[in-house]
Amino acid sequence: MQNKIVSGEVIELEQNSVSLLGPNLELLNCSVVSRTAAKGISLRGLNMAGGTFTQQVRLSDFHFHNAHFQNVKFRGEFWGCDFGDWDDQAKSSITNCDFSDSMMHGCRFLNSDMKSIKLPGWPHFCIFNPADAREFVLETNWPGDLDVTLDVYTDVDPECQAIVSNAEILAADNGILVDDLRRLLEQVPGISIN
Repeated sequence: MQNKIVSGEVIELEQNSVSLLGPNLELLNCSVVSRTAAKGISLRGLNMAGGTFTQQVRLSDFHFHNAHFQNVKFRGEFWGCDFGDWDDQAKSSITNCDFSDSMMHGCRFLNSDMKSIKLPGWPHFCIFNPADAREFVLETNWPGDLDVTLDVYTDVDPECQAIVSNAEILAADNGILVDDLRRLLEQVPGISIN
């Protein structure tokens, strides 16, 4: 789909095909239903305002690049995904979006106004301005391989406004109870646990 304005329709991104969205594609109050992995989506200039983006299979390591999302509700599983742009908000942005019905793990928000983004609740947690927490993370003894994970989370440029992850997954990966992990995470500067 390219060079058009689509309003109020259901857009299906099917498995075993590549869906090209853009250039010059505007989706207004549409429902995007994706059944494909990252290799099946190519964003080439998408503006989506309103509506829903429902990911029916886990989307891993995908950068929502060359796309602008405003007032969109995201549903589904997002692992290691990036929203926004490292350098140029004219290329990619995300504002006033709702992830409260999503499962997120290791997702970054770049050059984004995080006050306008609704995030999922516990067991999810968010580290705002993770680069600012780096010194604390490096100076703290963490159980299991949690030090490696938090090192990766905080080894980012200041353009990364937030990282959202799932404590249940981290606890299972590191052989600790999720409540014990929560107590440890609550010490991290910039952390938000709802």
